[in-house]
Amino acid sequence: MKPTEVLAYLAGIIDGEGWITIIRGGNAKGRRKYAYQILLGCSMTRPEVVQLLRSTFQGTIALTAPRNEKHSPQFRWEVRSQQAAGAIKMLRPFLILKTKQADLALAIQETMQFAGKIVPTNIWEARDKMKAQMTILNRRGQEKIA
Repeated sequence: MKPTEVLAYLAGIIDGEGWITIIRGGNAKGRRKYAYQILLGCSMTRPEVVQLLRSTFQGTIALTAPRNEKHSPQFRWEVRSQQAAGAIKMLRPFLILKTKQADLALAIQETMQFAGKIVPTNIWEARDKMKAQMTILNRRGQEKIA
């Protein structure tokens, strides 16, 4: 496949089987006790597609056990932070369903220029708002009409 065909194919996989999200974790420097990170990932029962995702965008693959014994194990690929932003930028022209999530992830990543510095309150407030918007966009079982 040509490189653009691979990107289009992988964007379809992310649209249908993957996720683009913002996660909140601990150990932020400065006044807050948490930090945000963007996450791009996909889980599948066969390894071929997640291996293609890793070879294209780097990241990690883990084999996860099913929660239900009737289900198959999953190969879970994830990439975070700047690597996720780079992958999202490459996939963005081909995404159909997760364009808003992609744009929010890229927007919050743009605010991550304060490494080792105190982050201004207005940036924290913007990040908190973007995280809340992402949570709404990624709710399951909800009709999302533009």
